Amino acid sequence: MNTITINKYRASNVQTALPQFGERLAGQIYTYRPGAYAVVFDADQRIAVVKNRDGYYYLLGGGIEPNETMEEALHREVLEESGYGHFYAASFGQRLRQPVDDHHVLVWLTAEEAMKQLCRESQAWAVRQAIECNNEIRM
Repeated sequence: MNTITINKYRASNVQTALPQFGERLAGQIYTYRPGAYAVVFDADQRIAVVKNRDGYYYLLGGGIEPNETMEEALHREVLEESGYGHFYAASFGQRLRQPVDDHHVLVWLTAEEAMKQLCRESQAWAVRQAIECNNEIRM
């Protein structure tokens, strides 16, 4: 059984301002939708990502629903996409069920592989930030 440890830290520990990712297209209407994503390391420092049926890789997580906290959204999304639960800024080690999202597959990649495979620049950035925080925690 895979035991996963999750350390809770904010990007602000590493950097004061979040960069902007992508380009805004003129004439396009954008809707603000906050999300919560996890950079989950295993004991071998691999990162958990989901691969969808189209072959795209994403961090575990997704949009925050109305009246849902960031932590509640993260718990719901990680459980739906991986089947792992019972975690909050600590660890989880028991798979409670099969993932709900049958079009997602949990994949463990090295940090380098994850940064290359993740289809969103913001998620690759989050992996880099998590690695820096992880290195600071170990010092």
